[in-house]
Amino acid sequence: MKWYRDLKISVKLIIGFLIVAMMTGITGIMGMFNLDNISDNAEYLYSYATEPIRQVSSALNLYHENRVEVRNLLLLESDSEIKERIAEIRENRENRSNIG
Repeated sequence: MKWYRDLKISVKLIIGFLIVAMMTGITGIMGMFNLDNISDNAEYLYSYATEPIRQVSSALNLYHENRVEVRNLLLLESDSEIKERIAEIRENRENRSNIG
């Protein structure tokens, strides 16, 4: 360690800054390599968590709509109203299937 104590302050400072720069560079390189891993994890999360949640939510909405329509059909009294309502439901279902 005597050799280090004998160095000028400017050389000691340069060595210190070079060590800090090397540590920063190593940290940056590791971060860049890990960005690919983060990207893969984000794609996995979207594929296996976010997309299925959206599909389940859509199915739940359709279930609630059908439940309300069946209740409304039960409350209708005349056969002509029931047939008209069933035709509207079928038309809505076909329009929805063409969209999605």
